[in-house]
Amino acid sequence: MRINYNKKTEAMSGVPQNMHAHEGMISIIVPCYNAEKYIDRCMRSLVNQTVGIEKMEIILINDASTDGTYNKLLAWEQQYCGHILLIDFEENSKQGRARNVGMRCAAGEYIAFVDADDWVEPTMCEILLAAVESGDYDFAQGWVVVDDREKYLAPEKRRITQDFSIHISSVKDRKQQILQRTLASYLWNKLYRKDFLINNRIMLLEGIMYEDAFFLGLLNLYAENVICVGECVYHYFDNKQGVTKQRNTTYYLDFFEMGSRRLTEYKNRHIFDEYKDELDYEYLKCCYVEGMKRLIKGTDRVPYEFFRKLQKQVVEAVPDYGQNPYVMGDEDSGFLLDLLGKEVPEDAWYEIEKLMHAIW
Repeated sequence: MRINYNKKTEAMSGVPQNMHAHEGMISIIVPCYNAEKYIDRCMRSLVNQTVGIEKMEIILINDASTDGTYNKLLAWEQQYCGHILLIDFEENSKQGRARNVGMRCAAGEYIAFVDADDWVEPTMCEILLAAVESGDYDFAQGWVVVDDREKYLAPEKRRITQDFSIHISSVKDRKQQILQRTLASYLWNKLYRKDFLINNRIMLLEGIMYEDAFFLGLLNLYAENVICVGECVYHYFDNKQGVTKQRNTTYYLDFFEMGSRRLTEYKNRHIFDEYKDELDYEYLKCCYVEGMKRLIKGTDRVPYEFFRKLQKQVVEAVPDYGQNPYVMGDEDSGFLLDLLGKEVPEDAWYEIEKLMHAIW
């Protein structure tokens, strides 16, 4: 089945009428932008899942690709008619909107996300489905292997740890989880109950990069029961030509925008006050400190004006950062956090930046 999507009007033509969840069905959402080179490898790993194609719905979103991606997706949709939903975007919208639209169209009881240049183990769906259905779990997750191989190789059954579960039943448990971020490493190594995502309004940012970090922040605040499977289920392709490997782009600046919007979302949902110290620290550590490291490593020079703007933005977001108990005990991030409260002259900034380039 095929759907045409108009970004400006949010209109979709050809939307399937039967949108209710089917018991046990898995909807796998795959955003695709100029994925012609890798999409066949990804799709082979999905249609050959041991759980059986009859238990699956693969939602392919062509995000206004300019290469031959759409024709490849069309060929897969025609080959597996009834099991593949192909959504064609008229304008490029980035992965956040593509995944959100995919969730709105999903008919399955469970949802998984896969990137078009990655691939999965043939047992991924079977393993994660059995795990999530073994108890009252919000989602199941497995291990990810970072892989730079260009070609899809034979399955490699690999157990990394024993299975274990995480139960969050108190404010203390939640605070510990926010700090440890055990659940918030990856978007796509998980099988989610669709009603868990919908009931808690867990969605992705739209229009900017790092949209998955926004989603994972919400996941960390609402998940109560999670099962972690000790086997490798997902291969993340380390694409040397991918956008995250490019230097001197505005891509890196989206990380700071994501962090600010995530902190605002916490406050708008009235869940901030109870976890203020932990969420402030998450913003300082995971957005400001990590964002600065990404920016330094990914650009030849960070303009002084941008540093001053960021400095002001972070202090306005967390004015009492110096009193945060986790900041005071964080020696690893101390250097960058110390810069927040200092008047740094322009020439001094470029000397500091040169030092950070040498370190990172």
